[in-house]
Amino acid sequence: MKASVAASPANPLRHLARLTFVAFLLTFIASRTLVILIMARKMPHPFLHMGGTHVHHLNYGIFLLSAVAGVLLFAPRWQRLRAHHFAIGMAMLLIVASFCMLLIKSLSHANDKLRPRLIQMEKSGPS
Repeated sequence: MKASVAASPANPLRHLARLTFVAFLLTFIASRTLVILIMARKMPHPFLHMGGTHVHHLNYGIFLLSAVAGVLLFAPRWQRLRAHHFAIGMAMLLIVASFCMLLIKSLSHANDKLRPRLIQMEKSGPS
C-alpha cells in the first residue's frame, strides 16, 4: 500500500502545476535563446512569406497553442482510443485542410485586389 502511495503524487493538481511551470520555463528559455542567436546573427531568422505577405511570428504561437488546447480538451486517453476516434480525427483533418486551402485562395485574391492600392498609398505617403 505504501509503495503505491509513494509512486503517485499526493496532490494531482499540484503535480500538474509543477509540470506546467517546467514546460513554461523550458519554452521561455528556448525562445529567449533563439532570439539571442537570431539577433547575434548566429542563426538565420525563420521568416515565412505566403503570397508575398509576411506571416508574423506570433501567429505560430497562436496556432500551436490552439492546436494543443484542442487536443487536450477533445482527445481521449490513449488507452481509450477506438476506431471512431480515428475516423473523426481524419474528418477534422480534412475539414481543417479544406479551410486552409480556402483561406489561402481568399488571401491570394485579396492580395491581387489590394496590392496595387497599397503600393500606391505607400508611394504617395510621406517619404
